Amino acid sequence: MKKVYYYLIALLLLFTSSLFYNPVHSQSLDWAARFSRDVNGTINDYAILPDGSVIVLMFYDGRVKFEGVNGRITLGPNCNYCNSAFIARINNQGKAIWYKNWPNSSPAALKLEQIELDHNMDIIIAGGYQGSYDLDPSAGVSMTPNGVGLLLMKLDTNGTFINASTLAAAGGTFLYQFSAEHLVRVGNDFFMAGEFTTSLDLDPGPAINSVSESNPDENLYLVRYDSNLNFLNKNQLAFNSSDEFRIKAQTDGVGNVYLVHSGNGNRNPNSGDVLKRFNSALQNDSNINLDGIYINDFTFGTPAELTFAGYCLANSDFAIRSGSHPSTAEGYCLASYNRNGQMNWNKVFPNVGNNPLVRLESVTTDGQGNTIFGGEFTFDLYLDSNSTNPTNTRNTNRDGFFASFDSNGDFNWSYSHTATVMNSHATTMELRAENGKLYLHGRVLRNAMNFNPFGNQLSIPNSFTSLVIQGQYDPFMQKIDLGLITSLDNRSQSEMTVDVYPNPAVDELYISNVSKLQRVNLYTLSGQRIIDIQKPTKRIDLSTLSEGIYLMEMIGFDGERSMQKIVKQ
Repeated sequence: MKKVYYYLIALLLLFTSSLFYNPVHSQSLDWAARFSRDVNGTINDYAILPDGSVIVLMFYDGRVKFEGVNGRITLGPNCNYCNSAFIARINNQGKAIWYKNWPNSSPAALKLEQIELDHNMDIIIAGGYQGSYDLDPSAGVSMTPNGVGLLLMKLDTNGTFINASTLAAAGGTFLYQFSAEHLVRVGNDFFMAGEFTTSLDLDPGPAINSVSESNPDENLYLVRYDSNLNFLNKNQLAFNSSDEFRIKAQTDGVGNVYLVHSGNGNRNPNSGDVLKRFNSALQNDSNINLDGIYINDFTFGTPAELTFAGYCLANSDFAIRSGSHPSTAEGYCLASYNRNGQMNWNKVFPNVGNNPLVRLESVTTDGQGNTIFGGEFTFDLYLDSNSTNPTNTRNTNRDGFFASFDSNGDFNWSYSHTATVMNSHATTMELRAENGKLYLHGRVLRNAMNFNPFGNQLSIPNSFTSLVIQGQYDPFMQKIDLGLITSLDNRSQSEMTVDVYPNPAVDELYISNVSKLQRVNLYTLSGQRIIDIQKPTKRIDLSTLSEGIYLMEMIGFDGERSMQKIVKQ
């Protein structure tokens, strides 16, 4: 009877996933958390583990107070005006389960900027150091050398220090002369990029692989390391002193890294941002020139399918490969393209007089063809072209919002972060969607903000729907269930050209084209990883597993991922 039951479930899931291209959405709040502090603080970056927990990397002054499902707790000692680095893990229920902090004490200091996960789910942190600093004060001495430079540090998922590599500078005297603003995992390797002055040795080993400044103002580097933090290759990027890579780098899923290159920064009709593509040899082999468009955020959904949010001038052109798609107005905008660079759709939110209707700050995709975007709005929003009613009603002069369009650019849903006083709004918003969950973080200004825009759809024990903000700017984070069918991703499965059979299975499972995969993970529905195979063979042994439903994650060599539901009979 059990076998028939599981078989019927599998058939039902297969049927519904193929029948509904754009499934009915039912969003709800999983959890919300706030990092309050006495002086100042911001979330620099975060990473999402397969079990749905989040590793959060912060910068703060004062004392971090975490308010989540386990109440309000203090994480770390008070450290006023010390510019400290801080990392914490929040589990998939929104509970803080560990933290580490590195308080700065002049002249020694750390600046931890970016975070990624390697193929073993160990935590890679990129940043800078100044002076001799103990990176592992709780379990042993691991000192940075005197001077200044960059560093890469590895922790396990429990926050235990594994190792670190330092990239020493010659002639530098101050921590902020160097940055590690970008860290991207591609396959098993990591691309890091940032700015430097004087000279910087990018090889942590005995060899010297240096970059040296070509102008006195600003110099840009790009370097690649393996998962053991060993140097592979580098490139020094020779641009004008006003140039910068100001948007977080992204991989396109086929082995390349894209950086948004901003030139003079002026909104000039004859210029715009450039998406520069770098291959595994770190060569800039292709560019996407944006005519009159300035990007705030961009993402790649399925491989090489680009979506961006930014600001468009009145005579900007959305075409990036051929043809012409001129903008009809000036304002913040969204655009989506297929893997051949042809535009799927675009949306412009025209300014109201001299004021922007919205400020688009972040964009992501959910793996099922939908685009999710967010930021601030200053007037009532009408995102649904089929309705005369506003999708978002202004509560104060600047409220936060996040919304979704489908694969045709048509409206799905929208929610607001409402506030109780003037100028209480979400700022520096960042969105990421993984496995049917939306992770949102930002900062709010003064007093109170509604953290549950879904009303009473979900009851969270010991939690809250609104918070009184204690500081001037408080970082917050939310995890939102998008209400999507995520266990069967037929689209990405077909693009990886990998088949899994039979399904349902009894004792054995087979994978076609297994040479395309670097790793296979199997999880329970609660998120526990029970099988982890590197360089998998065609046959997967399921004989020791109990009957039930599992999730199989397949990771390609170029970083592409696919998740499939597996039924064990």
